[in-house]
Amino acid sequence: PSKLSYWAYEALNLPDLAVAEPGKGKNVDRDNKNNKKNKDKKGRKGKALDDPIIIAIVDDAFRLTHNDLKDFMYQNPLERGENGIDDDGNGKRDDTGGWDISDNDNNLNPPAGLEDEYFHGTFVSGTIITILKKCFGEAASEKFKILPVKVLSDHSDVPVLLDGYRGISYALEQGADIICCAWSGGTAGSEEKAIVEKVREAGILLIGSAGNYYTEKVDAPAALEGALAVAGVDTSFRKTNESNYGIDVDLVAPAVKIRAAHSNADNAYFYGGGTSGASGLVAGCMAVLKAVYPDASAETLQDALINTTTPLDHLNLSYSGKLGAGLPNLSTALTFMEDPKLRCRYFSAERSMGKIY
Repeated sequence: PSKLSYWAYEALNLPDLAVAEPGKGKNVDRDNKNNKKNKDKKGRKGKALDDPIIIAIVDDAFRLTHNDLKDFMYQNPLERGENGIDDDGNGKRDDTGGWDISDNDNNLNPPAGLEDEYFHGTFVSGTIITILKKCFGEAASEKFKILPVKVLSDHSDVPVLLDGYRGISYALEQGADIICCAWSGGTAGSEEKAIVEKVREAGILLIGSAGNYYTEKVDAPAALEGALAVAGVDTSFRKTNESNYGIDVDLVAPAVKIRAAHSNADNAYFYGGGTSGASGLVAGCMAVLKAVYPDASAETLQDALINTTTPLDHLNLSYSGKLGAGLPNLSTALTFMEDPKLRCRYFSAERSMGKIY
């Protein structure tokens, strides 16, 4: 693919966090100064600070053997392979690498013959992984793991993720650092709100889609407290026609022509979009921030991304104040994190939301 094929990623100003090792090229991860002094310390619910960042993706299905996905797949350390025993005692036998919540088994792949319909989870995973690889090179698969959570039954007549919130609960139980819900819609009742509240209380980042319903509304789960709501823009950084908008939007990201994995073959790619793709891009940015600053709180990492965005209200006058803080600038967000005393310099009067330090 040409360089222009990756415009959606380049728009986020991704940093190069890989360093060259003599004779091996520029694909080896570097130990950042924040991790070096914490190699043996514990954080993130008892995990070592240099353990992989776990990104849970709650979605329809996942082609686990795809060339982009296969090296990033999470392995449950408490399960001893597919031995027919529920080793970790969570009621899900052999959930060695995720779980199909809807069908209550460990088959996370699209149903045979329906790969074109059950593509969404593979696509969102691909957007996140592309960001991780562009930032960390070949070392990315050691620093990050994707926890696939399937929430659409193989026998479903419509692509409605009825078990989405149960999937969020499972991701929480598995110790995810980031949960990506690139979907929206329906009404969140008290039970669903309680699940997202548990995620917030646990200090886990939840990124959700604002929705693709052409309306001034942010749908759940993105609309709930503790979630980060993402709307979509086109190649001119103007809101896409279908993207939802409103005062509850936190960020925007590219939502057209996003090159990523497709589920119909291990080497299949396509250009996807929607606020689903935009949510995946933001989740990838959050994962990079979390990897560099593993002991930072969810609120601090959100502040870093929101307070360093490129404001886009001037390009979207009809939606001013309804597209969040703007477009993430990941390199600047990392600089923002370096010295808390200097965060005041990132203030912009053109940004419709954010903190004043």
